[in-house]
Amino acid sequence: MGKSTGKVIASVAGLFFGAFNPTAFGYEAGVNWAAGVMGASLFGTIWAATHQGKIPSVDTRSNFDVLQNTANADARIPVIYGTRKWGGFETWHSTSKDKKTLTKDVVLCEGPIDSANSVKANNISIGSLSGCSYVFHNGSPTQDPPDNYDTVGGYKNCAWIRAQLESSDQLQGANPTMTCVIKGLLVNDTRANTTAYSENPAMCLRDYLLNKRYGLGRWLTSDMIDEDSFKECADYCDEVIAYYVPNTLSSYDAVQNKITALQQELDANPGYSQETRDNIQDSIDSLKKSLLTISTQPVSQELVTSPRYTLNIILADKQSHIDDIQQILAAFGGFLVFNGDKISLRMEKDTSVSYAFTDDTICSTKEGRVDIKWETTSLADAPNQYIMKFYDLKNEYVGVKVQVNDFGNQRERGKVVTKEVTLDGITNQSQALRLGRM
Repeated sequence: MGKSTGKVIASVAGLFFGAFNPTAFGYEAGVNWAAGVMGASLFGTIWAATHQGKIPSVDTRSNFDVLQNTANADARIPVIYGTRKWGGFETWHSTSKDKKTLTKDVVLCEGPIDSANSVKANNISIGSLSGCSYVFHNGSPTQDPPDNYDTVGGYKNCAWIRAQLESSDQLQGANPTMTCVIKGLLVNDTRANTTAYSENPAMCLRDYLLNKRYGLGRWLTSDMIDEDSFKECADYCDEVIAYYVPNTLSSYDAVQNKITALQQELDANPGYSQETRDNIQDSIDSLKKSLLTISTQPVSQELVTSPRYTLNIILADKQSHIDDIQQILAAFGGFLVFNGDKISLRMEKDTSVSYAFTDDTICSTKEGRVDIKWETTSLADAPNQYIMKFYDLKNEYVGVKVQVNDFGNQRERGKVVTKEVTLDGITNQSQALRLGRM
């Protein structure tokens, strides 16, 4: 069954389940289509979560991690939470008669946002380029339209930049690319009732759920949100934790890097002869076997502190709200549940036991005892190594990969089974590693 078909079937099943079983969603008995809608949402979410495929590549990263200003009438205006480097979409381009100066408008993202910093043209700081300047607009609903409104229209609720560029030995090319580091959306933090820049995943998710322009606010209202659950998760995300960051590679990491380099060489050169490809593959297989005998050696480490979880994400793909929500939740191990008639936020974390199930409590009915049976899922192909990709703020937000290994399982099974995961909302190594271990 195709994923799209399966998701539709699951949602339709949920619609009828909710409509004809409204008490499951906190409604009175009888056919209730409001409960049906909630059922469709829940069943569709479950299907999406358990049948998630490869997240499509987004315009936040073009080839070789080089950002460009694209012009696309069908593009989605990005939603940016936290801080990320971004290029934006060119909406106006005008050169002088002598072709020496260029004026261009670049729409960045949904607003209002905090700021745009490190503004560059062709990766050169605007401030160091003679005759070049820019004006930033943060996307406030009250911001003035551009002075050439009759020509370009308005950029309502959009953060944007107008750049004045002058050709020089430093700045050449028909259309220089503008980039900047964006501090994203201003978010309402219900714990202090303030609206400001935030990297808190729980508060950013709440903003997305309730925003009528780019989120789910046309269908959800604040009285449908379990506010206490979002505040509790927000506090947990904000807790400052200490952790060690390795400064050097272990022997295991060094060998794994050799494997990665060889695999990349193989993928990048399809024209290699079969003999050459076989030799490279033999080297990869040999190195993988050697991983099973390498003792993990301690490496020098540095103690750092930071909030437990932050969110720094660009939602730029034209995809469903459920896909957007999944990308946000993946950054902090969160998940949404229905609690009565409220949407509650939960997280993967240690909590006290709320209810202990026993054979007596789950295996008996009014008619008598019913035995319960279960089957475990085969672990034959379960990953024991995760490759976590994140976007490193220390490296110009370029995609970086780190490894999480279950060494004991690898030796017990005599093989390394690898799975790669992309975490679009994470910009620090510690958070990527902690989620990988979880």
